[in-house]
Amino acid sequence: MTPRRDPQSIQLMLFFTALMLTTLVILWPASAHPDEVAGSSLRLTQVSVTPEEPQEDTLCALQVTLANDGEQAVSAFAFRVTVDGVELPAYSNRIFFQPLAAGQEATLELYNFWATESDRPQLRPGGPAVEVELIAARQLSASAGGALALAAPVSPLPAPRRAGSEGPRAAASR
Repeated sequence: MTPRRDPQSIQLMLFFTALMLTTLVILWPASAHPDEVAGSSLRLTQVSVTPEEPQEDTLCALQVTLANDGEQAVSAFAFRVTVDGVELPAYSNRIFFQPLAAGQEATLELYNFWATESDRPQLRPGGPAVEVELIAARQLSASAGGALALAAPVSPLPAPRRAGSEGPRAAASR
């Protein structure tokens, strides 16, 4: 005969089981490569900062390389950029209108930033940690006159990428 358990211990056991499963689902990687989102036609293949290891009070140039694996041209890119965990306000309400044709890859020059600023006065060894996230993009469609017009939003968007990291397809194409 199996021992009888009181309802309170059963509830506690169910609670901890649910907590463990929830933690597992949250921490489990979404794909084999965390920099790729299943179904995304856009990829952030590279984020580069120049100079790679800046000194204090150095102006850094930021570039991103985007690849369009979709069947339609895209544009109207909006980004969220963080440096050492601090979001750069220059990117809020800014859209980059460089068209990117289907099957093509392009490098976009983003805004420069200072290696150290008042909200991040200490320079980390190896330079600042820069992360870029594409938060919006739109497909382009040709109108009757041949002009391009913004169409549907691109969804899903690629995962954020840190400076100095390359995606598996970008590294293989070199």
